[in-house]
Amino acid sequence: PQHLWLEVSGLEERDFHRQLFMLLESALIARVADWLAPSFALVHGPERRVLLARLSLAARRELHRDLSVASARHGALSEDERSAHLLAAGLVNEAMRGFDRLCHDAEARLGFHHAAALYERWLAHEPVRDKQGQERLRRLGMMWLAAGRPAAASEVFGRAIAFGSPTDAIELSHLRAEALLRSGHIESGMAASHAALRDLGLEVPRSEHRAAFDLLRHRTVLSVRGTAFRPRARRSFSPYDLSRIDALLGVSLRASTFDAVRGAELPVRSLRLALEQRKPIRV
Repeated sequence: PQHLWLEVSGLEERDFHRQLFMLLESALIARVADWLAPSFALVHGPERRVLLARLSLAARRELHRDLSVASARHGALSEDERSAHLLAAGLVNEAMRGFDRLCHDAEARLGFHHAAALYERWLAHEPVRDKQGQERLRRLGMMWLAAGRPAAASEVFGRAIAFGSPTDAIELSHLRAEALLRSGHIESGMAASHAALRDLGLEVPRSEHRAAFDLLRHRTVLSVRGTAFRPRARRSFSPYDLSRIDALLGVSLRASTFDAVRGAELPVRSLRLALEQRKPIRV
């Protein structure tokens, strides 16, 4: 809008209109609305690139900062556009807060592709160094999974494993294995799944005969024991044991499509562990 251009320029109104006429005549900007509600857009041509190249970094940052401040006052730009200007102005912390709001809004609207693109822009300007950055990587991977891009998700989860605690690494390894299986990389996905289970102290039967024997053994124990249990207090649950239950069930859901015996043995073992922990939602 014209009033925003006027404020950012810092010119008197008479000088501003003179400069505006020159910019229009040189085709550096174009009118996108009538004179009753004047509004203009930049023309992204070679002339503009030459002019920008002649500006110093400090001058470009000052222009971006003025534009972000003026747009916040008048509401002329979207949050996405304003955050981009804040980044270009070097105001990284303020821009990151804007991206945080944008990412959560996109997730709430089920705009998974948009949320993933925002997370990637965020990570491009703020490299991962700690657990907080790892959480952003994890969220990016979850967005790619929800958007139907499991191959991209597996790559992101693999990057995130290097940061955070060993417990976080186990969860991310499981997510990476699941993403590989979803993307059709069966061999590498199963290898990653077996490695994730081993990290939790769980073994996968090496042969179908062993898997069939374990399946029969688990089902026999359950038929004798039954599935009745008395729930435990919520605070007494071990996150490690709950991770073991979830990992077995998650791998079984993918393995059952191409390995019927192991796909049947893993959830029965998961049920036995859930009954031992006496957590209703897991049972």
